[in-house]
Amino acid sequence: MTSAIKRELNFEQIEPSSYGVPKGYMTIEEVSEFIKIPVKTLRKIVHSRKLKVYQPGRRLLFKIEDIESFIQRHPFKPKKLGATNV
Repeated sequence: MTSAIKRELNFEQIEPSSYGVPKGYMTIEEVSEFIKIPVKTLRKIVHSRKLKVYQPGRRLLFKIEDIESFIQRHPFKPKKLGATNV
């Protein structure tokens, strides 16, 4: 991972979820908020099999290493959530 990405996306600062998510994993909502893309877009990425997901029961979990790898393979400039074009 490039140093610019590491500076912008500091995975070491992620606080563990209070929902019993195993260490090293994030929920879809956490990933969406962290990399600043809508949950709906993230679900489309998962559906297209560009990002590996783990599904224990009904919950979607992502390994932090898989998120890092995805960002490295598909660089993008995150937009602010809820932003509209004027």
